[in-house]
Amino acid sequence: MKVCVYMMTDLALRMEIEDGTNATVQDLVQSITQEEQLRLPRIASTVFTLWMSSGLLELQLKAHHKPLQIRNKWSVLLAKYAHASESRQRRDEPVLSFKRNVFYPLNQEERIKDEKILELLYAEAKYNILEGRYPCDVTQYIMLGSIQARIELGPYNPQYHTLHFFSSAFFQGQIEQPVRGLKSLITHQDIPVLVGINGRGVYIINNIQYTLLVGLKYEELSWDFAKPSQEDNPDCLPCLFLQFRVVENGTKVSKILQIFSKQAVMMDALITGFVEELKLKLSSNTISNNNIDRSTTIFDNNLNIDGATTRNDSSLSFLTNKLRKLTLATFDEEGRCIGQMGSWSFSY
Repeated sequence: MKVCVYMMTDLALRMEIEDGTNATVQDLVQSITQEEQLRLPRIASTVFTLWMSSGLLELQLKAHHKPLQIRNKWSVLLAKYAHASESRQRRDEPVLSFKRNVFYPLNQEERIKDEKILELLYAEAKYNILEGRYPCDVTQYIMLGSIQARIELGPYNPQYHTLHFFSSAFFQGQIEQPVRGLKSLITHQDIPVLVGINGRGVYIINNIQYTLLVGLKYEELSWDFAKPSQEDNPDCLPCLFLQFRVVENGTKVSKILQIFSKQAVMMDALITGFVEELKLKLSSNTISNNNIDRSTTIFDNNLNIDGATTRNDSSLSFLTNKLRKLTLATFDEEGRCIGQMGSWSFSY
């Protein structure tokens, strides 16, 4: 049986387990710690264990528990312990995660020197901080933020890392899940996302799993804002459309992502401001800025996305691998719709 275990470092470990129905937590933990790619020491089997978690319930499993049996009883556990409506419970989908064992003594954890274990512990602590599970005062948040900035951005450079460099705003939105068929479209709910916008581009973040779904520089995209078609309907939201080019089966095509949000008009205004600022910089450097444009005619065969060709083919193909998590419409270079998912299927 194939089993997928999620690590706190945004890594998913897929394993094939013999007699997976009867496999215990102890069996799976042993298999994980013996995985060559992870290079974990033996002590990891006592520091970490398996959790079954969802947005409604998180359970640390005992060594003798059989994860498949726990999964089969998940609806019973939700009914007993979760605070949610029956419809919300029916939609709940737990995942199996490799996380810290709450019974592992803190004084022993503080003596751990192994880098691989520390990396996993750090990732989990970071997640808990961002989730607000570890209350901190302002000075602690500043210290932790500076540590993470050092990890992600390298040594501090006062000429480069100015206040303008760190400015970005985040907006709430939602996107459709990539589903197949009319029934799935009706039963599935949209995915809540954070839309991060700064001077370099636009970034779509899964607001549940805290993973980056797609990030685009302004040179790589076109965008448009649309008011709701039924302004009196509270369920009909304004939209921000993002259009970008990728390589699919050896052919360059353009993709369009639709983001539903009451804050879409603010996203549009901020993107416009950053793009105008970037155009001024390009003009001062006597570089053509024709490849950065607001695509006000996304659907009329006049696709202005020449800036997307600044990507090389290998990076375009890499981006395509991440797009499976998104509901997109696909257009050829002449602007014809050649593929659609979700509600796009009813538009073309």
